[in-house]
Amino acid sequence: MPRIESTAARLAKLGFADGARAAQLLGQSPAGLDDLLEFLVGVADPDLALVSLTRLAEREPAVLDTLREDERLRERLFAVLGVSAALGEHLVRHPGQAALLAEPRLGEARAALLRAVGAEP
Repeated sequence: MPRIESTAARLAKLGFADGARAAQLLGQSPAGLDDLLEFLVGVADPDLALVSLTRLAEREPAVLDTLREDERLRERLFAVLGVSAALGEHLVRHPGQAALLAEPRLGEARAALLRAVGAEP
């Protein structure tokens, strides 16, 4: 039990409101989720984000590798998972739609369109 308690304390120090619950989720989650924890710290509700991320990874394990490789997707997905249980639930049910969050920002899309027609962005 000391391992769980130390993990819970570490998670609480990272900003999780319920360190024990977060430790329990990590213990039940797919291997390799620990290295993504540091990115959850800055979201509005890390506890909520971890719950949804754990469920998403159970449904679609490859999402963890994608999140490690794609910084934009990781930032956006974690931000969404940390503010909305409903959007988290939607993404768990439709994991392929998480990729939509990696699409270019408006400014980048505008610049690409302007370049495509030979105009200066």
